[in-house]
Amino acid sequence: MATAQKPRITLDGLAPLLDLDQLDDTPPREEPPRMALDLIDEDPNQPRQEFDSATLQELADSIKASGGVKSPVSLRPHPTVPGRYMLNFGARRLRASRLLGLPDIPYFIDRQVDSFDQVIENEQRDGLKPMELALFIKARLAEGMSQQEIAQRLGKSKALVSQATALIDPPDCLMDAYRSGRLRGLTDAYELRKLHRDYPEAVEQWTAAQKEITRPVINRFRAELEAPAVQSEPAPVAVQTAHAQPPAPTAQLEKAAYTPPFKAAPAPVAAGQTAKPAGAVLVLVGDYKGQPLELDLSAKPPTNGHIYGRRPGSPRRLTVPAAEVKLVGFAAE
Repeated sequence: MATAQKPRITLDGLAPLLDLDQLDDTPPREEPPRMALDLIDEDPNQPRQEFDSATLQELADSIKASGGVKSPVSLRPHPTVPGRYMLNFGARRLRASRLLGLPDIPYFIDRQVDSFDQVIENEQRDGLKPMELALFIKARLAEGMSQQEIAQRLGKSKALVSQATALIDPPDCLMDAYRSGRLRGLTDAYELRKLHRDYPEAVEQWTAAQKEITRPVINRFRAELEAPAVQSEPAPVAVQTAHAQPPAPTAQLEKAAYTPPFKAAPAPVAAGQTAKPAGAVLVLVGDYKGQPLELDLSAKPPTNGHIYGRRPGSPRRLTVPAAEVKLVGFAAE
């Protein structure tokens, strides 16, 4: 007896009854909502305050070429104006969209964001400028936070936070160099600020003359300011007496005695006083900012109108304005 064959079942006849798209378990991608640009205000306290026009135009060109802003900006309801929104993140995308004249931008709402979140977001996308970071740290310090706490919240080292403080209320010469683009690095600003603390006038004159201020240039300038004094002795000078004498032989001139700078002749010793050691060298002493300063005349400082000097007992040589030094007298070394 022949075995009956089972009919073959195919999907061809079922195709009209099936929606094959339903077999894909991937949820459809929802487009983010869009907010009219006219309803968005930038946060006046947000860390990013510097916007380069050239890079902003490059971003606008990129948005135009890609068909619009792809990454939504972060907003929160405006704290004081109902119906408006404050920008959390995305200032560059917002400004580039306005440059292009776009009517709206994709967004999402985040009510929990704080200023530290704004810094971290900006650092991840396009690092903050040194001054922006310094102003943010200044505001947090004014709120009572320590540098260590700020560093921990930002996920950065305490050393970097300390360096950023160099641009908090900086001297005019540093601010001018930064604003003009001659001083860019955070570490460079920190090192120059330290030099300005010890050599204010010299740093101001030097900074004004530099076309570009980099770390190697600062290091060379520091070496000039802090170079140890070079002790030099004057060449022997033959002294003629009132009676003309024939020139002394060269060998005798080489042995002639001479007086080193500020070397005093032995002075009479009054009764009850101790005589100073023979050959004591006197040092010219001045008063600088209310403190004694031993003047060093062995070399010329790199900045005109300045003079080298040391605080008594200190090996560190300072460069100070000569006009601010009041001569006091001599002291024996």
